[in-house]
Amino acid sequence: MSESVDYETVKEAVLKTVEMDPEVYRRRFRDIRKMSGQTHLEVARECGMRFDRWCKSEEVKTVDDIRQLVLLEHFKSLVHPEIKYEIS
Repeated sequence: MSESVDYETVKEAVLKTVEMDPEVYRRRFRDIRKMSGQTHLEVARECGMRFDRWCKSEEVKTVDDIRQLVLLEHFKSLVHPEIKYEIS
């Protein structure tokens, strides 16, 4: 009960229940398109926000982690779909 009055504890619990897997965040980042009426700055902010969520879900902490993440994503796009299942 005492934890329910601590904002950070409640926030963390709520975020864990709605958290999606890294693949969802990756797709959301890659699927960004500029909508009519949207400024380039708004799109850039959305890209940054979605990229950060993807990296956080993958527990990326260093430049080398980002490199590995992008290389693995690219590699998966090059292989046969049946093999992709085994890599994931």
